[in-house]
Amino acid sequence: MNTEEKNIEIDFDSDGFDYAGTFRRKSIVDWNQLQYNETYKTFDYWKNKFPPGFEYLPGFDTIIENMANNAKSPYEEMMSRGNTEIILSSNNNDK
Repeated sequence: MNTEEKNIEIDFDSDGFDYAGTFRRKSIVDWNQLQYNETYKTFDYWKNKFPPGFEYLPGFDTIIENMANNAKSPYEEMMSRGNTEIILSSNNNDK
């Protein structure tokens, strides 16, 4: 009889054991997403939302500065939209 031990090696890091897709790591960090809370009130953030050539329009800088100064945080924007939808739906239910 053969008394040699046989071992089975299992690689738990393989994709076969990653049922939920949680083992996959992203090697690239999107710094724009991480720094969004710091940049959404900057002039450059709002300027880059317009296509090239708009900066030559008269008053463009003033408009962009006003947009940056009056920008709501993502949370404030979400809450204002949520409250508006609640008000609109309650008005439709009253009719």
